[in-house]
Amino acid sequence: MTMPLRSLTLALLTSSTLILTDCRKTAEEPAPKVSEREKFLTASSWFTDAVTEERITSAGVVTTTDIPLSSFDPCSLDDTYYYRPDRTYNVDEGALTCPQRLITAGTWEFASNETELVVKMAATTSRSPIRTLTSTTLSYVIIHDTLSDGTQISLIQHCVAR
Repeated sequence: MTMPLRSLTLALLTSSTLILTDCRKTAEEPAPKVSEREKFLTASSWFTDAVTEERITSAGVVTTTDIPLSSFDPCSLDDTYYYRPDRTYNVDEGALTCPQRLITAGTWEFASNETELVVKMAATTSRSPIRTLTSTTLSYVIIHDTLSDGTQISLIQHCVAR
C-alpha cells in the first residue's frame, strides 16, 4: 500500500510544480527609454532653413553672420534629412539632385550626453555639436576650424521640421 501512496504523492507534487510554473507571470522586456531629444530628432524630417557663420576671437569676441542661401548650390537646398528611431539616417535629395553627392544613407547616434550628433555614412563619420534641438528646430555645427590667430570659425546649419 505504500507504493501506490508514494506514486500518488509523486504525481501530485509533479502536477503542482507544473501548474505553479505555468501560472507564473513571465517578465516582459521593458521598452527602451527614448529621451525627449531623440523624440524631437526622429519625429519629423528636417529641411535647411538658414546657415550662419560664427567667429570667436582669442579675446572672446563673438560675431555671427547670416550666409545667404543663394550662395549655396540649389541642389542642396531642397534636401530633406531623416533621422529615424531605428538609428538610420538618410537624405532625400528632392527634385534637384547634386552630381557630387555619393552617399545619402547611414546611421546616427548621440554622443556627449546628447549634445553631439554623430552621423556615419560608409567610411565617413561626422561629429556635429548640437546648438538647438526642439520639436521644430535643429541647429548644429557642420564645419569648425581654428585660424592661425586663434579665431574659431563655425558654420552652423539651421533646420526646421517638416
